[in-house]
Amino acid sequence: MTISRLKTLILTSIMLSIFVSTLVFSASRYRDSTLNIDATSMEKGIGTVHFEGAGSYDNSSRNFEINEYDGDEGLKKLYVIELPATRLKSIRIAPHVRSGFFGVDRIILANDSISYMWDDQGVCYQQIQVTGFHEKEPCLAGSPVISAAADSSIIISAIPETGFINTFESRLQKTLTAGLATVLATLWLLWPSYRHNGTSCFNHFAHKFIWLAIAVGFAYQLYLVTRYSVDIPRQDEWIYFRPDALIKGLTWQWLLGFHGEHPLLLTKLMAWLNLKLFKLDFALQNIFNLLIFGGLLVTILKFKDLVLGRGKFLLFPLFVVFMFSTVNYENHIWALQSNYHLVLLFSLLSLYQTYSRDFSVKPALLFNLYAILAILTYSAGIVFITIYLICVAVFIAAGITGKRINNRSGLIFLLSVCLVCGFNVCLSLLGNGTSTLSSPMTYPNCLKFWDFFLNVISFGFGFKQVNIFPGIICFLMIVLPLFFLLIKKESRWQPSTWLVLTAVLGILAVLAAITLGRAWGYPPKTSRYVEVSFMLIPFTALGWWLVTKEGLQRTSILTILWLFFFASFFDDWSTKGYALYKQFSLYDLQIIEAYYSGKGNKSVPELSIPSDLDTAKKMGVKFARQFNKTGE
Repeated sequence: MTISRLKTLILTSIMLSIFVSTLVFSASRYRDSTLNIDATSMEKGIGTVHFEGAGSYDNSSRNFEINEYDGDEGLKKLYVIELPATRLKSIRIAPHVRSGFFGVDRIILANDSISYMWDDQGVCYQQIQVTGFHEKEPCLAGSPVISAAADSSIIISAIPETGFINTFESRLQKTLTAGLATVLATLWLLWPSYRHNGTSCFNHFAHKFIWLAIAVGFAYQLYLVTRYSVDIPRQDEWIYFRPDALIKGLTWQWLLGFHGEHPLLLTKLMAWLNLKLFKLDFALQNIFNLLIFGGLLVTILKFKDLVLGRGKFLLFPLFVVFMFSTVNYENHIWALQSNYHLVLLFSLLSLYQTYSRDFSVKPALLFNLYAILAILTYSAGIVFITIYLICVAVFIAAGITGKRINNRSGLIFLLSVCLVCGFNVCLSLLGNGTSTLSSPMTYPNCLKFWDFFLNVISFGFGFKQVNIFPGIICFLMIVLPLFFLLIKKESRWQPSTWLVLTAVLGILAVLAAITLGRAWGYPPKTSRYVEVSFMLIPFTALGWWLVTKEGLQRTSILTILWLFFFASFFDDWSTKGYALYKQFSLYDLQIIEAYYSGKGNKSVPELSIPSDLDTAKKMGVKFARQFNKTGE
């Protein structure tokens, strides 16, 4: 590169960095705030929150769905609306239902600095958000004012700037981070390559741009995790404070024990390490979990290289971008959900060791290692490995019969993985038999099974509506390329065919297992399940790449496939799920504070018992230490 071109590149990156930094500094003036509405509704409808800004272009509105309850008491629900980060003069809440069919119990206007709360009588209280015990007091002069309009809407006016403006230090930190990231991204993207010319040069830079999109998507998820995580246990995480758990240290009995029907060895081990290093910081655990999720995405991208080769299907990462969708919020801000990331990661790594023309000892050992880790991580690992063993057995048996695989190496590989993994699957099933959790099963002979199964598949393809028809379309989209690959003689026994086939069958089997145990009472569009069905997106793309001919046919089908995903995921980037989950966590934090202060009625968060909170304080866990009056 000549000196002049280098100067031009550096100047371009600096100018772009200044532009981005200016935008970030300007946009970060006001804090991210939320409006929480606790209300009871008697009929369905749409509510609208109108925001009046200080400028003529700052007016906006957002809708929220009002749900109906079949009964005389109505449905009590929390509605969380995120406010635009701008100077607001007033907020108007307009529920579009009949008068008297929507009753507001409480309204909270809050950010991480200050919160204002109005009860059902319109009495205002304010609270400064500080670490430790909070003091709630009547609103002072200069606080927002609430009033009712003639059309039954509620108006919050005279919103002050105090408490709603970010500090200069915070804005400067965000600005410098954005500026540095822009410089590095620009230099990496525009740095010339001397090995590429013409069309190949275009492909090279297009590939760079796609990888940059992956990095931006991961950075955005990291931002969401840090913004919405709350350092408290949620639901099943209270098991860490039971008498046989962390209070006793690291015991094999607890590590290998089941939670319900699930082994959680690695998740429990990470909780113990977190306790020793960081006093069990649940928000920090979410960040570490996201790194595991990043490892899963890298493994998927490398799986493409294993199936097709490194130099083919360079646009494959475009199909992975959809896995950054915010519909997967639950597994990113609930620390216990590392088990989903881990079981998918280790299952895929075990699949890496299969379908070799020359089976040897090393792949067998690695398969067993990853398979055991998957089995001990989560119950889905049992399903994955069972399906993998069946598929590998069919492939090796057919390969030996057809003289494609050496008899001795194939049988040794098959025997070793079946003995080791089969033994561990049996042990896990026996351990699961001691579980006290009992729930009704929904079998495939029931229509409800297929309704749930097809809806959980379509959820992974971006369809949030409960409807069986998108699921049928998605299912056909998944299995058709595999069918075509299997009926063609030249592709039937190719390792690439069986890698994709086994990966897809494993995911479908796990989704069927989830359906078997959850269709009785869980909604199919549950956030935590979408990470499993997400995996079908890149695997489906690989299947269609294998079955199509190079040229216009392949380009057309993969383009249509990507546009289909783009359209289905177009509105799946909202942070409503993150905001709602965070608010539930903050409400639990208030319950915990009341318990420790002795001012409450000794109520505790969901799925916890009073002794859990006492144990947490005795252990010196981080979320409990903030309520030590001595500050220790």
